[in-house]
Amino acid sequence: MLREKLLKLMEQLAIDSSDIVDNTNLASELSMDSQEFVELFCLIEKEFKINLPGDLIAETKTFSDLVKTVEVYMDIKNYPIKNAVNY
Repeated sequence: MLREKLLKLMEQLAIDSSDIVDNTNLASELSMDSQEFVELFCLIEKEFKINLPGDLIAETKTFSDLVKTVEVYMDIKNYPIKNAVNY
């Protein structure tokens, strides 16, 4: 479900998602430039109501990286405060 949502967001940026697989390199294989990465991250933040640090853009190389990043930040958002360890 997450993968499909991300593919739809990419299509909003006129990126052909029909041949995207986990190891698809977003920059070299899809010719995404830095502006498209920023726009995609903004769409993701809005769609999933998460905040992604800007430095993650440079670290996100493949579609799988993108999926994992969103999963991690969605988990952080949904982690109940009451389960946090008190020091």
